[in-house]
Order: sequence, then C-alpha cells, then structure tokens
Amino acid sequence: MHGRSTDKAWLYCLTTSGAYDQIQKTNDEIVAEQLDLLRRYYPQARDAEIVQAQVVRMPKATFSQVVGTDSLRPPQKTSVPSLVLAGDWTATDWSATMESAVQSAAKAVDLLLGRAR
Repeated sequence: MHGRSTDKAWLYCLTTSGAYDQIQKTNDEIVAEQLDLLRRYYPQARDAEIVQAQVVRMPKATFSQVVGTDSLRPPQKTSVPSLVLAGDWTATDWSATMESAVQSAAKAVDLLLGRAR
C-alpha cells in the first residue's frame, strides 16, 4: 500500500468504543490488552514486536444514551412514501456511532429502492 513494503513491519491501529473500564488503566495495561486481542484474532501477529505505542483517551468520543431511550429513535421509514430518515440517531442495531449512521443509510436506501430490510 502506498509503495511501502510490509515485509518487515506493519502498523496496527486499534480502537475500542465504550471502554469505560479501560479509561482508568495505565497505557502499558491498555497496550498489553490490545496486543493480546491482536494476537488472538490475527495469529500472524503472534510474534509482533511493539516498536512504538500510543494510547489516546477520548472518554466522550461515543455518545452514551440513557437506558430505556432506544425506543425514542425513529425508524428510517416514514409515513411519506418518498421520505426516509438516515443518521446515527435513527433506529439501528448500534449506538449513535459512525457505524450506526452507515447502517441507517443502507436501510434508507433499501427503502427507497423497494428492498426493505
């Protein structure tokens, strides 16, 4: 990729959402946990050696809705046949994240094309 050889090195970027129990851990603890997960799910990385690690904490990066409010999120389908809703705030299988917005958009497009999910 981009003319770089991966024969000798790889760059891994790992993201954890809703990591309430990790926010209080040390950087070393977080790096060790993430490396364990990387090795578990990508066996080719079992011999990976960390050259540099950086932990970025963003405790407010993901919206956390209050329990019981999921039913307030509207569906993509509306009472107007040619009007659909899309956005992370609509009813999806995810919390209000980028992934939720993508899922919502896919559902909205399917409705417009007559392929309701």
